[in-house]
Amino acid sequence: MNLRFIIFFTLILLFNYAGAAVADSMTVSGKVIPDSGTALSTLSTKVQLFSYKQPEQALFTTLGSDGTFSFRLLLEETTLFELKYKGYRLNLMLSPAEPVCKVVIRCNERDAKNMTTLDSRENEAYNKYFRRTNNALNEEMKNVRQECLDIKVCATKLKGIAVLQNLKMEYIREKYKGTYAAAIARMAEMPELTGSKSPLSDMQEKFFDDGDFTDLKLYSTPDLGERISLYMDCLADTAAPGRLAFITNLINKTKANKEAEKEMVLLLLKNFMDADREP
Repeated sequence: MNLRFIIFFTLILLFNYAGAAVADSMTVSGKVIPDSGTALSTLSTKVQLFSYKQPEQALFTTLGSDGTFSFRLLLEETTLFELKYKGYRLNLMLSPAEPVCKVVIRCNERDAKNMTTLDSRENEAYNKYFRRTNNALNEEMKNVRQECLDIKVCATKLKGIAVLQNLKMEYIREKYKGTYAAAIARMAEMPELTGSKSPLSDMQEKFFDDGDFTDLKLYSTPDLGERISLYMDCLADTAAPGRLAFITNLINKTKANKEAEKEMVLLLLKNFMDADREP
């Protein structure tokens, strides 16, 4: 074979390989620790792992005789998974930057009682801070919506909630730079209340001002969908023109990015078709 052809062919292969997305290998390594008096041999041995975006593509493994288990994955980017054992589910933010994610499961014969990750910045940032903060925000906003009838009192409460929420998101952005939670933290910030309008009007107008809605990372976890639900349950103008303006505003924020626009439309459809929400 002609030497020039061999060199040319080799360069083409190297160029194609260098341009392709290369998945990094990482491992989920876990151990089940039963309560005192519970024998490992009496426990369920099946452990399940599946991604948030593709739950139908579940991975299964079984416990070893010492209660350990592991999954080996190829990841191109940080991805949200769920680990399931005996009905208990744990969010796992898996990243190529963390080649090993360690999990401890404590259980008795009937139930898994607790699951925790060890030494994982990704999961500490996402589960310990980001998710907990936003779950608390959802509850506070619902309480304000139900109980706050006086506009001045309402404004004071909303301002306090907004300040605390934004401080916590700033903390995540600074302490956990480079993590998934830090990348999407601005989306979860609250608008500042200027006082030029009613607190409700201010919230309605500015609730989705923060965050880059062209960033496809926002659509790979439940967090943006939950924020849309929070808006619809606690803040939305329920009149038809108000709903239309809300839908148009969010779709426009995807800036004609076709993939982001499609994901946003799916989130809106899911929220408007929720059986617990009035049409």
